[in-house]
Amino acid sequence: IYTLSLHDALPIWSAYSIRKLYQKAGRENSTAEAHIAISPLKRGGHMRIGFIGAGKVGTTLGKYMSSTDNEVVGYLSKSIESAAEAARFTNSMVYQDIGRLISDSDMVFLTVPDGSIISVYEEVAKHPIEGKFICHCSGVMTAKDAFPDIVQKHGYGYSVHPLFAVSDKFKAYKELPDVFFAIEGAKEKLADIMNILDKSGLKASVIDSDAKTKYHLAAVMSSN
Repeated sequence: IYTLSLHDALPIWSAYSIRKLYQKAGRENSTAEAHIAISPLKRGGHMRIGFIGAGKVGTTLGKYMSSTDNEVVGYLSKSIESAAEAARFTNSMVYQDIGRLISDSDMVFLTVPDGSIISVYEEVAKHPIEGKFICHCSGVMTAKDAFPDIVQKHGYGYSVHPLFAVSDKFKAYKELPDVFFAIEGAKEKLADIMNILDKSGLKASVIDSDAKTKYHLAAVMSSN
């Protein structure tokens, strides 16, 4: 088990404030100093999935994936409160170190606003991502646009877009088996990611990168 002191990452927070946050998140630490515990990595046929962004989409997808054979390792977010809330809901961990989250994950979802995907990926790409699946959930952006240098870094980039408007991040996961997911990205591992989604009980279809704009327009029109 590795530990990361929140006092190193968040020096402006008092030890009392951090303890209170973890009490609310159901992860009270017995010592005076609160720590983030990283669970031992589980090896097997399933995927270890990490999330950067703990909003509606990240929380919903994480909760659903935590009910499958996959392992949700945890969340990193600009808001530690949001990360703690999502971690409690999915029985996973809070991360403050992006490199550690990437290292602990086979697949990393960037569930952040569309305008932040590229900048967040730039931070992700500063760490080893060889052999890892890096995904976003934008209905507009292609994987190539979001992750322009991922091929050179020997990672695999995908757009995994649910054709679904998440209204309640604590209930919407129950509806995901009936939701259509459009998958677009690296051809080398398309069969693998489709297999992961299929085994997780999700309905998915591959779309061509060149058709992403038309797909988005059709999705917008159908929702109106």
